[in-house]
Amino acid sequence: MINCKNCNKPFQPTFNKGSEQVYCSIKCRQENAQKRMYNRIKDEVIGTMPQPKQQPIINQQPYLNSNELIDLKMEIERMKYEQKLRDIENHYAMMLDKIQNRMDLIESRNNEYDDEPVKEESNEFLKTLSGMLPLVIEKMQKQS
Repeated sequence: MINCKNCNKPFQPTFNKGSEQVYCSIKCRQENAQKRMYNRIKDEVIGTMPQPKQQPIINQQPYLNSNELIDLKMEIERMKYEQKLRDIENHYAMMLDKIQNRMDLIESRNNEYDDEPVKEESNEFLKTLSGMLPLVIEKMQKQS
């Protein structure tokens, strides 16, 4: 015995061909098909309907006159400018740290190999780095 998918009554399947029988009668099968179609159409319609927008409260935001708006825009621009300056300072600080670390590394390597003659390439690179360091420091001081 199997329970009907629509009315949940027990029944004995009568057909042996095709898919397993799940409804006790043709009437139950058609009722269930109508329910499924109704639910499918309802879901499609609800899915295409625009969702209701929340209405803003009129007194929620204070009214700003034109001078206040200009001041507000200037304040926002000032904050953006300050953030950009902080970003630039952080970038140059990181670059300065990298250069300093590179110079320390080169200096430690030179100290390890004091017995060996220093190559001309290394001297030129150190001179280049040592020449760049004051320029970077000067630029950072000008920006801050």
